[in-house]
Amino acid sequence: RLRLWVVSYVLKGGMDPILLALQERHEAGVEVNVLLDHRPDGAAWSFGRIAALAPGCNLFVWPDEHREVGDKYANLHAKCAVADGRQALVSSANLTEWAMGKNLEVGYLVTGGATPMALDSYLEQLAIVGEIVGR
Repeated sequence: RLRLWVVSYVLKGGMDPILLALQERHEAGVEVNVLLDHRPDGAAWSFGRIAALAPGCNLFVWPDEHREVGDKYANLHAKCAVADGRQALVSSANLTEWAMGKNLEVGYLVTGGATPMALDSYLEQLAIVGEIVGR
């Protein structure tokens, strides 16, 4: 109703219906935030696809300067969706056609209670303090 967070390591082909649904939520007045990793192969394609099909979504990334570990970089490995701090889907699935229709994945839907509120607050705080930034 008010805010939706979608977090995934990658977004790949076959996700156009999901992007269109996110845009519909935006057009209905929902603040839609998408956090993706900008480092994987194909990230530029993913960002372009979001811009084309879901331009109302706020796209966030975890910048390199916040994830350096020596001479390497940590991965944004989280996969979840949080709606209004009331429902949370925590999943092993990325936003890919394989994850949504072919792989063996698992997810856990939590409705109510502290977990959805905590995830929503956590993601919002990451944005407020600049740990994740709008792209």
